Amino acid sequence: MQEKRDDIKLWRDGAMHGGMEILRARCYEHSYPPHFHDEFVIAAFARGAQRTRICRQQGIAAAGTVMVILPGEVHTGEAVQRDEGWDYCAFYPSAALVNEIAESQIGGKGELNFGAEGMRYDPQLAQQMLQASAVMQQSPDAVEKECALFQVLSTLIRQHGERTIKGGERHALRADIRQAIDFLHSDYHQPLSVNEIAAVAGLSEYHFMRTFQK
Repeated sequence: MQEKRDDIKLWRDGAMHGGMEILRARCYEHSYPPHFHDEFVIAAFARGAQRTRICRQQGIAAAGTVMVILPGEVHTGEAVQRDEGWDYCAFYPSAALVNEIAESQIGGKGELNFGAEGMRYDPQLAQQMLQASAVMQQSPDAVEKECALFQVLSTLIRQHGERTIKGGERHALRADIRQAIDFLHSDYHQPLSVNEIAAVAGLSEYHFMRTFQK
């Protein structure tokens, strides 16, 4: 009988912003089917490599990678090599919390975004996030945990986040919404559901409708 090597710890901290979820994991055989979260997913990779798809974008998150997945974006994950697997941590802050921190760090108006790339190589920030997740797992001090979370989210937003100035309208059309529009143009003569159109963009129905409307 093969020994199970996956070690996945997901917990909700009731003292952190209404019960924010935090994850620390070592994965080998485990794989994530297509799914989405109502919150941000902000992850840092410590070892190995994960093959992932965020909306329609595919890539590999190796050690030193920081990943940002917006609320409602459909994503997957599995080991590039099962013998090696991957280690990572993840935070699931609400959009309200992330935008509140953005207000204090970069100002501006409109929706906060992190550019077209869901993954970026930033080993210094990744290490900071891994250390913060260890604090959140081990420390009994709520203030220490709050400070660790605020520090990593502030650094992430300052270095990689941006907000539009004119009311929340983006200057460039998102690639996933462009795919949905192209799909509508090609199949406009067929009866289509929101779910079908959202699937082309790789988004949940709610997130697609919200983003498409904007």
